[in-house]
Amino acid sequence: MFDMPASGHAISMLKIPSVILDTVPEGPLTRDARKLHDLLMDRRRTAVVMVTLAEEMPANEAREFSEILREDLGLDVTHLVVNQLYPDHFPEGSTPSRVLEALPSNGDEELAALRTHGLLGRSRRALNEQYLRVLGDTIDAPRVELPFLFTPALGPDNIDTLSHVLENALQ
Repeated sequence: MFDMPASGHAISMLKIPSVILDTVPEGPLTRDARKLHDLLMDRRRTAVVMVTLAEEMPANEAREFSEILREDLGLDVTHLVVNQLYPDHFPEGSTPSRVLEALPSNGDEELAALRTHGLLGRSRRALNEQYLRVLGDTIDAPRVELPFLFTPALGPDNIDTLSHVLENALQ
């Protein structure tokens, strides 16, 4: 497993073996470059698992990165992991959504804060849904959706939760 840097740097790194093979005379450097190139092209040993967020900039970068990987390097995304998805507690038209909208926006501070928080969560989920559609339309790979965990710091239990979601989705 290898975690790549930002997409622009990752593309440059992944192109290095091909550049060496195309420009350097046969020798120790080209032997190593050929081994790395062969490893990258071997679908039994190399997979591209892309991780992104369902938000505008990360989704657009994932889409562009996927195209470059496919067109320039001949690599396909084998799995797409979408991280930090807001829960859908207030689906449009549902009873919880109608209750949320009926809460006062002023007067009782606690109810107003609850309403504000609920509306924010609903709008974040709507944004996530929009970019899940964009990702689904442009990256043809099985998708794993990881929830947003509302915790100040990830602990072992949180890691277990996320790893179980990944494990179940990849089976």
